[in-house]
Amino acid sequence: MSEHSSPRAAQTAQNKANLIRMYDETHRGNIQVLRDLLADDFVSYGGAGFQDLHGPEAFIDLYRTFVSAFPDLHFEVTHVVAEDDLVSVRGIQTGNFLGMVSPTNKKVTWTGTAIFRFNREGKIVERWQDLDNLALFIQLGVIPPIGQQPGGWRAHSRSYRLEITGRGKRKWQDSRQSNKTR
Repeated sequence: MSEHSSPRAAQTAQNKANLIRMYDETHRGNIQVLRDLLADDFVSYGGAGFQDLHGPEAFIDLYRTFVSAFPDLHFEVTHVVAEDDLVSVRGIQTGNFLGMVSPTNKKVTWTGTAIFRFNREGKIVERWQDLDNLALFIQLGVIPPIGQQPGGWRAHSRSYRLEITGRGKRKWQDSRQSNKTR
């Protein structure tokens, strides 16, 4: 049996196909695919949620938060690499910003990379993600373009925090506003 026709190679190819299907289906608004592909013990480390997320529903809640902030959110997959139980994806995200903090209705673009680990049943058990948050925050006006503001970016930047409220709801809040209301 050749390496390319081995059960391991077939499983790797299936994992890659499932990940591409996950992106395709979520673009169509089908979040059931997340319930189908994320294992019950799924963990997403850091990344877009700025914290670890445990379980499919925590991930789905974060996904819904981003879709409410970027209703036309789109992730264009530019690279997919798979080896054994790992599949990594890199792409370009775009969307008009309508929520979370000071909506701008401005179209923004940023890049991201994620690595997914699959179990033997073909379910995703782990995810690690990195986003170009600097480019995103500059486009959103959260921080000014580097080198264009006297006093540097720290003098003009805002600090935001993600607040987890009852029933796992997420709320972004400008820390300057939260300090005024305490």
